[in-house]
Formats: sequence, C-alpha cells, structure tokens
Amino acid sequence: MTMTIEECEVGIENNLHDRFLRRFLRDYLNRYVLLPLAFSIDKGRFQVAGRAQNNNCFFDRGTEYDLTRLLAELEVPSSITVGGDFVIGHDYGQLRDYGEVELDIGITIFDTANHGYDSLFLSSHIRSYVLNMVDSHLRRFGNVESSLFEELNDMMRGPITHDLLVNTLPLRQRSHGAAGIHGQLHTDSNDFNFFCAGLPLFYYQSARNQFFYLEPDKGPPLGYFANKEPLRKRYVPHNVQIQPGDYLIMATDGCFESELADEELDPIAVPSNPVKHYQFQSNSSLRVMSSFNEIHLELSDDYPPFNDAAVTSFCAILEPYLKRGASPERTVDEALFEIEHDRFFPRDDRSLILVRAK
Repeated sequence: MTMTIEECEVGIENNLHDRFLRRFLRDYLNRYVLLPLAFSIDKGRFQVAGRAQNNNCFFDRGTEYDLTRLLAELEVPSSITVGGDFVIGHDYGQLRDYGEVELDIGITIFDTANHGYDSLFLSSHIRSYVLNMVDSHLRRFGNVESSLFEELNDMMRGPITHDLLVNTLPLRQRSHGAAGIHGQLHTDSNDFNFFCAGLPLFYYQSARNQFFYLEPDKGPPLGYFANKEPLRKRYVPHNVQIQPGDYLIMATDGCFESELADEELDPIAVPSNPVKHYQFQSNSSLRVMSSFNEIHLELSDDYPPFNDAAVTSFCAILEPYLKRGASPERTVDEALFEIEHDRFFPRDDRSLILVRAK
C-alpha cells in the first residue's frame, strides 16, 4: 500500500516522538549508574548495606503495565528499576574537606506513594533534595541538623513537586508524599541518631535471638502537611545504640506488609522467639530519645509481642542470616530475593538496609 506524503510525515513525526521519549527515559534512568540504588560500607566497627528493589509497574487509567521489557529494550541495566523506593549511604569521612565533620555514616531510606512514573520522578526529586541538603548542612554546621525533614517538607510543599504530589495518590486516598528515615551512625559511640517520617525500624538482639519492632514518635509522611498547619506533628530526633553482634534493620512496607485476604494471613514462617514491640514515648527529652538503649541493660521480657503475620514472616526470613552473623550485603540481596518470590508479599517497591555492629 502506498502512503501519501501527509501519512509519511505523520509516521516520521510519531517515530521521532517515540525515539525522543525512549532516549529521554533511558538517559534519565541512567543517572542511577552514578547514584546507584544500592550501597555497601564497611567502616570502623560497622558493616552497612542497602538496596532498593522497585517493581517496574506503571498505573494509567486504572490499568497496570509492567515496564521490565521496555527497560530491557532501552538497554537500561537490570540493577536500575522504576518505582518510588530509594536508599542512600553516605560516608562522611570522605567529606572532611568541608571542615570538622562529626558524623561517620549517613543512611537514608524512602518510599513514595503509588507506582511508576509519578513515584519515580517524585523519589528522584527527594533523592536530589536529600543529597543537596546533607551537603549544605555539613558545609554550614559540620553536622546534619534535625531540621532536615522540616526543610524537605517545605520543599515538597513548593511548586516544583506540587503536581507530582497531587498525582501521587494511592488507593487508600489518605497518604501521599513519602515515608522515610534519615539518620547518622556514629561509629565511635555506636549511636544511630535518626528522624522519621512514617516508617518503623527493626532491631535484632543477637544475645537473645530477639527481634524488636521499633515504633518511633514519628512525624507524618513528607509533603502531606505544611509545616505551619496546627495538626502537623514535628519530626523529632531518636537514638538507638547498636551493640556488638546486633543488627539495625530499616525497610519499606513492601518488605513487611501483605495484601492477602485476612483468611490467608497466616505467617509463612515464624522466628524462634516472638517479635517484641517497643514504642518510643513522645520525644520531650534526651532521656526519652535514648530510652530504647536501656533494654540492653535490663534485658526485660516485659515488652508486648508484635503479632502481625507479615512482620513475623519478614523477621523469620531474616533470622537465619542474622543468627549466623552474615554480612549485611549478602543478607539484603538474599532476603529481598526470597520476599520477591513468595506470593505472601505483594509485588511492590521494597527497600532494605541492614546495619551490623561487629
């Protein structure tokens, strides 16, 4: 069939659009080659590793599309995945040309709402904000101040990310924006100082083969409330002191939640000892901020169990690795592989960070 000149022009224009969009997507994603979605740091008395594993899903008009094949055609490395999760590990020791730096290792983990295009670009914005703000704090203060999340929240309420936040609405229609944790690990004192926007932590105490579900006095997801709104809680600092042989675990909800129906929600496995629940009190003093550290002194069994089936299963997957003192990097890779291939866990974006005290 012979095409008219007009039809040829339309075909060329469509092909040009397609090539441009494909090249734009490939080049945009390849920035993660320079800023990878995984890290591993071995420093002083600590090993730290983290990895973001996104699900390459894109939602449009109620339909879900899998972008894995498209990314392969664009020759995007398989280690780069599309979604809203990311992790960052900062070695502050390499930044001492700024002057005296009080911190050793910085750790950031984030989960933006929804999937695909909007969450990819929103997480990329937040990632850039975090890196630039940490750099600015170190230059100005020689430390990362607890105002970091307040500044991030202000940025996310600004015009740059407004449209992304409006479009990033999950099915719950409640929380948009991003949940996350940023903290500093002091290798001289074994302290992890952090502030939290909606995520829990897990602590594994090797002496008792015991998991603790740590629930901070957390602020709301970033971008949900303006800083001056009267109902918004402030982001407050916390502290966990990590003892030799123990692990601190940070994960996004794809690792420790399930979307199975209630009648199917029996744990796929259980750890040797029940998961204990520790809730930080309202953070009104330095003593309260460091209150979890006291469990290392008293080794009490008084903390209530945390009986969530998905959390129990997540801890059971981690237990054999942590019990034998496996490296964080290997544990992160193999645990995420197990979660990815078990139908108990949703096909979701997921990130995992482990901190091991030697």
